[in-house]
Amino acid sequence: MSPPDNPDATNQPPPTMALLHMIHGSKITQLLSVVAKLGIADLLRDGPKHSEELAQAVGAHPRTLYRVLRALASLGVFAEDQAQCFHLTPLANLLRAEVPESLRALAIVYGEEWIWHAEGALLYSVRTGKAAFHHVHGMSPFDYYRQHAEAAAGFNAAMTSVSGHEFAAIIAAYDFAGMATIVDVGGGMGRCSPKS
Repeated sequence: MSPPDNPDATNQPPPTMALLHMIHGSKITQLLSVVAKLGIADLLRDGPKHSEELAQAVGAHPRTLYRVLRALASLGVFAEDQAQCFHLTPLANLLRAEVPESLRALAIVYGEEWIWHAEGALLYSVRTGKAAFHHVHGMSPFDYYRQHAEAAAGFNAAMTSVSGHEFAAIIAAYDFAGMATIVDVGGGMGRCSPKS
């Protein structure tokens, strides 16, 4: 028997399972956004907590929050013990607000209805070549942000969190010698904040 063309192929899930995981991606985005918005990971910074205690702390329906946390635990975002207490994992730690490399703001913004509805209109863009965001909201994203301060703040926080992850790679890959001024105009704040 000859070896597979791809040595890692034996470690890959069957195509059906891999595609099913991708199809369910939007649900995973929503799960992550909900726990990020509720601040669940921050509540676990001092140790594990029972799902009912977490639900009470954030004003959530206990059984529904438990199902959300279990779904994320199945993906390695949280860990659940036999007492239905949930623990932080390295993935969950990145959903905390004040940790280096936090992706909490990004998780929140990708679950917001204003972005969710626009992304759900991708077929419109593919058929017409026009922006789905404008089709759904009647204006460009930046005009929308000017009229919706909360959306603008969320977008800016999300973009700043992403730029922090990219900063080290940019510095390592590009020679900035001889440049007197460098301007970052990404996101909505024009700020590239390196994370340690």
